[in-house]
Amino acid sequence: MLPAVLPSWRLERFVDGVGLVPPGGRTQGGIRIRDRQRPLKSITYLFRDAASALALDGLDATPLEPLLTVEGEYAACSTLTGTLEGHRTERTLAFVLGDDHYTRIDGVTLVPERFGQMRALVRELAHLYSLGLGLLRRRRYLYEPPRGWSGYPRALTTEWLAPGYPADDSTLTVFPARPMIETGADTLDVMLHELGWTGFAPVDAATQPVTTPHLTGHVRSYRGLRDGRPRHVHLAILEDGRFSYMSRLDAPADGITHVAVLRDLIASIIPLPIPQPPERSAPTNDAFANWSD
Repeated sequence: MLPAVLPSWRLERFVDGVGLVPPGGRTQGGIRIRDRQRPLKSITYLFRDAASALALDGLDATPLEPLLTVEGEYAACSTLTGTLEGHRTERTLAFVLGDDHYTRIDGVTLVPERFGQMRALVRELAHLYSLGLGLLRRRRYLYEPPRGWSGYPRALTTEWLAPGYPADDSTLTVFPARPMIETGADTLDVMLHELGWTGFAPVDAATQPVTTPHLTGHVRSYRGLRDGRPRHVHLAILEDGRFSYMSRLDAPADGITHVAVLRDLIASIIPLPIPQPPERSAPTNDAFANWSD
């Protein structure tokens, strides 16, 4: 749809992105794309914040529709309907999430005949939008947060504090997915940011195998002293053939009951999606003319 429709639209450039104006001018509506917006928040927060900033009376919103881009990035879309200066208005918003920023795609029209087209255009723009971040990189992924625990993100890592914290100073850390092919820089990053359990001795020689609906891996338990107090560390590492997914439970020696929380979390992990680029027609022989003699 986009390649057939957008060439007839006028492109406007802004410092933070571009604008698209349909044939007939702004009275027909338009689309605004803002790139690399910060700070990155949860998708529900971004939509709620955007909706509250719109001057629409009688505001109504469609349920959030989760999307995946052709690069395998997470996105979501929703349409807001209301009245602006007495005119029925539709505003379709989509957010494409990066690692520490997001892209906002905002399509609006007051022309009822264009409502359906605007919804479809914004949705397809989000699906085809390229952040250009690359597939083989450290990334967040989807999982069910531990119920009652408080989450604190640190870059791509999230640390969850036990409900009784600090009386129960157990923590559950979810690290970003890592490509299975590691470089020297990746190894250094692991040493600096993920090996807080270094110096702990394994409880058993063998690891405990784990199989979830999507992943396979193992859990291994360690014990040692931290600040003179006995601690247990349970390290879960799962794989899907492309990425590894590591989570760590750090608890007092008597806090091993939280192992069930760790197991529930890793069972809920959804592997990173495999990008599905749009189909392209095969090149003709003429396309390779400048490679020929």
